[in-house]
Amino acid sequence: EELLENACGDVWAHALEAFLSPLATPQLRAEAADILRGLSGLPLARAGRWFELSAAACAVQARSSVGLVHGMAHVLEAPVSRERPDEGIGHAKLCATLLWPVFCFNRGQSTKVDDLLTEHGLEPEEIAGAIKPFYDPQFFQSLLPAIERDWKRILRDPCSRTNCALVRPDALRFFAGSVPA
Repeated sequence: EELLENACGDVWAHALEAFLSPLATPQLRAEAADILRGLSGLPLARAGRWFELSAAACAVQARSSVGLVHGMAHVLEAPVSRERPDEGIGHAKLCATLLWPVFCFNRGQSTKVDDLLTEHGLEPEEIAGAIKPFYDPQFFQSLLPAIERDWKRILRDPCSRTNCALVRPDALRFFAGSVPA
């Protein structure tokens, strides 16, 4: 069940970051919005619809890029999995957990997130409600030392640099203390 939940969180991360990417064209953003609509209300289950939406989300993110969720996950995955080999920490678990904090950070930095969602007929609070259950606050807290240690590498990651909101060095303070539970 945990693998299923993490995989579904990763699908949301691909779709939402593709939608919000500054590199997304209007057509790509519209495709991503359709994927987000499909994900909204979809129950966590082993179902073909998740696979279809995952493939579509990966395809649109490949053409528009992702953001800080993936920048953090890509930098942290290898060192954290080496440090904690018995926990099975991989890409999907990191993305699922990091999605909520990054979404909150992005919303706090700019109205762009809510503006784009609203412009495409998506309710920002509905999206927030759909992704928040993927957040594991205890796991996130356990990641903070690695996030702090690798923050400079995270900032330089190409995915972090295509985040919808500018990520500056002082953004670490948000993640270290301001993530809504």
